[in-house]
Amino acid sequence: MMENGKIISYKVTSGQIENIKINDRWSKKKFTFPNVRPGVIIEFRYKVASHRFEKLDTWYFQREIPTLWSEVRIQLPQPFVYLVTYESSRQLARDEEILFRRETSVDV
Repeated sequence: MMENGKIISYKVTSGQIENIKINDRWSKKKFTFPNVRPGVIIEFRYKVASHRFEKLDTWYFQREIPTLWSEVRIQLPQPFVYLVTYESSRQLARDEEILFRRETSVDV
């Protein structure tokens, strides 16, 4: 949020995050952004740890609320390599292609 030309940021503390149990296996996190006004940018991050890296959950890059940036980072144990495929026909930009090759290269 901008006030008098300065960026103002607010953090959601862990005490403001509610853990809601759905069933024996699943729960969800619920939090609010009390200072949200039209035009502000909301940024949030979270981590998911799982041993089931062979089948990742679907990641949606755009929802009802316009998204400027959405990113997934995956860390896999050696010797596993994750191959990325795109469902849309969008070609990788040259810088994306170079970065993808560098991050996924494997010494055999």
